[in-house]
Amino acid sequence: MSVIDDVTAARARQQALDGQQDYADGTGPEVLWGRTDIARHVAMHAQHECLGRLTQGRATWLDILHADTAEAFAQDDPAKLRAALIRVAVDAVAWAEAIDRRGGAPS
Repeated sequence: MSVIDDVTAARARQQALDGQQDYADGTGPEVLWGRTDIARHVAMHAQHECLGRLTQGRATWLDILHADTAEAFAQDDPAKLRAALIRVAVDAVAWAEAIDRRGGAPS
């Protein structure tokens, strides 16, 4: 089974279990991250750190996912939030595929 198949199946299970989920976004540049840091500051720091590590060849999947997740949390425009969440999903799928390539795929 591919990662996309796993994601599709997990989403179907989630929808069957929880039904339609319509929560408030809870995001924006002034929202507190971890109740201590403002989201836009975390996003700027995470992106700076990730870019630095990418430039040095030391980036990890955690760095990449953290930077894009922080960027999503800092958005209050629905279109920008949606685009950022798609990037987070793409990062998560790419990370799972990398695990599979290392032999970590479920049997």
